[in-house]
Amino acid sequence: MSLDSFTNPKIVIGNDRFENISSITLTEKGGITINQLNVTLSDPQLDEFKLYNKEILFYLDESDGIPLFRGYIRQINPSDKSLQISAYDPRTFLTGKEASLTFLTDKNNYDGYTVSQFIYDYIFTYINSSDKTYIGLDMLTETDPPSLLKNIRAESGIAPYKVITGNLPVKIKSLKKPTKYSIKMIDDGTKSNIVILADKDIDGKPAMTFSDYDGIINKKYKRRPEPSVYNISDESGKVVQWKKGNTPKGPISSKIDTTHDINTGITNAVIQTIMDEGETKEITINASKGYYLQLGSLIKLDVDEVELRTNHRLKSKTVTWSPNNLSCSLVLNKELPVMSSYIKPQ
Repeated sequence: MSLDSFTNPKIVIGNDRFENISSITLTEKGGITINQLNVTLSDPQLDEFKLYNKEILFYLDESDGIPLFRGYIRQINPSDKSLQISAYDPRTFLTGKEASLTFLTDKNNYDGYTVSQFIYDYIFTYINSSDKTYIGLDMLTETDPPSLLKNIRAESGIAPYKVITGNLPVKIKSLKKPTKYSIKMIDDGTKSNIVILADKDIDGKPAMTFSDYDGIINKKYKRRPEPSVYNISDESGKVVQWKKGNTPKGPISSKIDTTHDINTGITNAVIQTIMDEGETKEITINASKGYYLQLGSLIKLDVDEVELRTNHRLKSKTVTWSPNNLSCSLVLNKELPVMSSYIKPQ
């Protein structure tokens, strides 16, 4: 689709549509990071207090039936000429300054629950209400293998999202290609549903193909050698060293700290940090399509560079709109930090 196809985005706050939009930026960083929407309205007379914590929907085009973003307003910065709004997807109720902490003791805990069961129970009990569903649970499924919670204690409180993201499992078909899980939100047109999705097989069918003649405005990429020696330490001070392959480029070390006991060697939690074998390519594309692609989707590059002419995973996406411009930036392959500045340990 061309940029000209999108000339009328729609912003809805509560039950009201706002027309006086100066700019919109949607940032999706992937992994377990919360999606963020920034909107500038050219109406300084609005009562910002009434907008706080309201649900906000962003439709890239007014004909869309499902919003590109659904979230809740957490910050408002007024000025003489405009109102700047920052909103986060519904996972904001699980982490961040506004989230309620969960207190885990020997008497009250989630021992024996799977991660999916914890998500369902916590959201059903403490977040959703009889008249409002903030986080949909209709698409939540179990992971393979299920990840059981055990001996997690936080008498002074812990953000629920930290319990979830710190205990995602790894499906191990091969040490060279572990399948990692991430948390995503999928909108069904009525609510945004929390889901746990596994990485797609990199050799699978791509969701979209990009070339220099179709979709790529410009691109840049860099290569970085992957570590070949992992020094893994747990909280007791034990250290395990694991060498990956025959280190053809020489030993490149990486230090990994884990809260899991490593007496038994390399654990699933450690394998989560180990990428696929080979050099990691960080590719950034300024694109004229792909606005609706879900993070984790496979993208095929049909370009002149032989080393790039293959499938890649979509790791992050930024969509920016202003009255005279619509842009889309896609980052492929690179593993981004799992915590944004907004998601801080509690």
